[in-house]
Amino acid sequence: MSEQKNFHFSHFVGQYSLHKTLCFELRPVGATRKHIKNLNLISKDQKKETDFQNAKNLIDDIHRYFIERVLFSEAASKIIWQEIAELTREVKKNSDPSIKNILNTAQKKKREEISKIFSDFKITFETHSAKTCQKKKKQEDITEKKEILFSKKRLCSEALFSEIIPYYWDEILADSVKTEEKEKQYAACMTFKKSSTYFTGFYKNRENIYAAEKQGVSLAWRITNENFPKFLANIDIFQKIQQECPEILEKTEKELSKILDGKRLDEIFRVEYYSYLMSQTGIEFYNTILGGNPSEATGQRKLRIPSRLCSFSSSPSEATGQRKLQGLNEAINLWRQKNPEKAKRISFMSPLYAQILSDRQKKSFIGERYLEDTALLEAIQEFHDILVPN
Repeated sequence: MSEQKNFHFSHFVGQYSLHKTLCFELRPVGATRKHIKNLNLISKDQKKETDFQNAKNLIDDIHRYFIERVLFSEAASKIIWQEIAELTREVKKNSDPSIKNILNTAQKKKREEISKIFSDFKITFETHSAKTCQKKKKQEDITEKKEILFSKKRLCSEALFSEIIPYYWDEILADSVKTEEKEKQYAACMTFKKSSTYFTGFYKNRENIYAAEKQGVSLAWRITNENFPKFLANIDIFQKIQQECPEILEKTEKELSKILDGKRLDEIFRVEYYSYLMSQTGIEFYNTILGGNPSEATGQRKLRIPSRLCSFSSSPSEATGQRKLQGLNEAINLWRQKNPEKAKRISFMSPLYAQILSDRQKKSFIGERYLEDTALLEAIQEFHDILVPN
């Protein structure tokens, strides 16, 4: 009878992640301890947690791919920001709470508009499979009617594991990017192919990214309430520079000519251009204009921008090897040093925040967190031995 019960309930085991907070230490004793040891439950759970963390990294890559596609779509490029720009400037001039409320309402509508673009956007792909032709007795490559859709809803469902991840790995991800680490992440994803409910909580967290609500993890919030005010404030500074010291702009345009690729700075520092700066790629392009491009001197990764922004894609061999390219803020700093009596008139510009999920990709090395005290102590001892050799 017990074997029959185990058979009926066995497919429910290991399907969901479970978190429990215990007030006291819990030690298995007697038959429980023997049961845990015989079934190797601890090591199985540890492996599942490791696979879960590895799988999340590849899934976030797919989300970043989807976000970039959406924010560079035609629908996103048609978003109009003029009303919010006017209201934001009016709030700075007038302390009337009613105007602030109008701005908040307009920002909420804009977030809902952006969230709807994410909900409506779908990427369609054709799938191919080898089927046996009964008459000719041989296999033929046949295009199936079935389509795999990248959509917000499917990215947070079982379809992510059964269709999207395999297609992303086979058809979209370039072979040059399939490192040993990526191979490990893909293999981890495949272990959850028949138990994707383990990611229920993770799905909810990723759904929040596409929501319109007032929350820091929302794409719409980052675009509307955090980055747009920065962009608008930088436009005001840009207009002051045009009046007070236009030579800064002339110098910067010449310095960043390869990045701008024929574009003028006054084209970029306009409210209408913000729709092209919502994605992480657009943000990197804009922040490079402000801070320059250090890779010119070091030969590191070059900034590659879609053609709708500009077509800068120079190779490492084109690096000057002499100095970094100076951005607007460095040009402003030099001007302020030469003109101390006018320094307060021109402020530095603020870079935009990295897009949601993209801020997980750090340019500097950040180690993995330590899960056990002993691992931390061992790492400290190893580092000490390197610094103070015997």
